[in-house]
Amino acid sequence: MPDNEEDNKTGKLTWYGTEDFDVTTINPETIMLNFGEGTVAPIRWNYEDVATPFEGEECECHELGPDGFMDLTLKFDTPELVENLFDCTESGDTPLMITGNLLEEFDGTQFEGTDCVRI
Repeated sequence: MPDNEEDNKTGKLTWYGTEDFDVTTINPETIMLNFGEGTVAPIRWNYEDVATPFEGEECECHELGPDGFMDLTLKFDTPELVENLFDCTESGDTPLMITGNLLEEFDGTQFEGTDCVRI
């Protein structure tokens, strides 16, 4: 349950840091969520250790807490997500493509990955 009205208006996505990947090398200004032909950029982001990466089937998750590695948390405008990304009438887990670039000092390499949103 959201703690305040602000939480009702934002969707959160976390990119987990690991021993092998430092999330501070990502350029948050280049991140886009892609679903079909729609794209949405984050409205803000923060670096904090919030969770442990999940290893398993796509769209499954766990509730493990911080693991000692910095994570990149991204906030998205929920109405914009709904308007631009979702044309769904059924509830369930929906995969989305996440694209972006590393910072220029890390060669600006493009990346893509997938995550799921629960509708």
